[in-house]
Amino acid sequence: MNSFAPYDGMLILLPGSIKSKDSVSCLSVAARLDHYLAEIKINTKLPLPLCPCSIDDILGPVGNRLHSSGIRFFAMDRSFYKSPFEYKAIQSVQFAASGCKFFDEERKMIEIESSEDTCLHEGEYRTNVKENLMPSSDRDLISDGKEKKNRRITGPIESFRVLFLYLRNNSVPLKMTDITMNYSFLGCEKHYCAFMNFKTLIDKIESVYQRQFNHDMVRYAHTLPQTTDKVEISAASASNRKKNAMQLKFSNVDAVDLMSRLMYGQWIIENGWADRVVKC
Repeated sequence: MNSFAPYDGMLILLPGSIKSKDSVSCLSVAARLDHYLAEIKINTKLPLPLCPCSIDDILGPVGNRLHSSGIRFFAMDRSFYKSPFEYKAIQSVQFAASGCKFFDEERKMIEIESSEDTCLHEGEYRTNVKENLMPSSDRDLISDGKEKKNRRITGPIESFRVLFLYLRNNSVPLKMTDITMNYSFLGCEKHYCAFMNFKTLIDKIESVYQRQFNHDMVRYAHTLPQTTDKVEISAASASNRKKNAMQLKFSNVDAVDLMSRLMYGQWIIENGWADRVVKC
């Protein structure tokens, strides 16, 4: 790769690359990896960011060599790759044959027709920090599906599922998490646990848009790195009154969010809507 070219992109390796001696050698040169690491990375099951790259090189000789070696790849504009992850948090949905109406926490509506090009992904957030995030609409259910004020069902949440819905011309996805949705829109189909309600939600969205959610992030969750951060917690022990104690937080939330963005880029490339480079 031309060392004098500006590194204005990020080289992304796509799953399903052809394994051959030439492809491994080519990847070693392009990504500055030894042959052993290149051979491991070329068999990845998810899009994999390799290294900063020059977009001109990807559109030119380096990209041509990768392509001729059977390596599936694309470059993502560095400003988009590095920018904070933006999304619209969805809390409820209305279904129709013509499409869905999604509502955020402020009850603002986003309508997406069933004929639009949509990219659907499912992931799983994992954290070692326990949080009580069950929404009120699912805490106090009784047999007829109504809420009972004095009955609370809460518990520590260490992992939860998330759905991303991307549009072809919009890199800001709709994000739905199983423990923050208000499932009252399901009516008589509403269950007593978020897991079953979320499954119903998935089935309904797939039916409207006539495509399935991609579950690769769930299947290969072990490949998504966890980040470490320090968070403030209150001491649980009565004998220890210290507040704001520090605890290490391990989470894959950032990795899942980034992976959804990379899979959106893969979708754009594979459908021929961009030429080796995804710019947003």
